[in-house]
Amino acid sequence: MNPVKSITLYHLMIRNEKMIGIKFLPDKLIQGLVRGLPDPKWSKEHNMAYIPNTKNNLGIIFNTFKGTVWINYNRFLSNKPINTHNDAVDVEWFRKRNPIPQYRLCPELLCKQLFQGF
Repeated sequence: MNPVKSITLYHLMIRNEKMIGIKFLPDKLIQGLVRGLPDPKWSKEHNMAYIPNTKNNLGIIFNTFKGTVWINYNRFLSNKPINTHNDAVDVEWFRKRNPIPQYRLCPELLCKQLFQGF
C-alpha cells in the first residue's frame, strides 16, 4: 500500500518575522520540492522547513505541491496570528438589527461560525 505523501503548513515566528512552516515526514520527493521553494531554511527548534510568510510564497507552495503532495493547511488557517489591535465587534447589535426587506438574513449557523471568537 502506498501512503499518501503530505505536508502540513504552520504559522511560525522566527527572529520576529512571520514564516510559513512546512512539516513533513522524510521523503526525497518532498525534500526536493521544498528545496525549490524561495529561500527555504530548516528550523531545528520546530523540526520543519520554513519560508517567509507572504501571499506570493503561499501561492508558490500550492503550485509546487499541487497534484503531487497532499497539503494540510488546517493548522495554518486555525492558528493565524491574532491582531489584538482590532476594535471589539458588537455581535449582539448585528443579530438584533432590523432586517432590510430586499435582503435575506444570514443563517444562524453561518453567523455563529463567522463570529466565533468575537
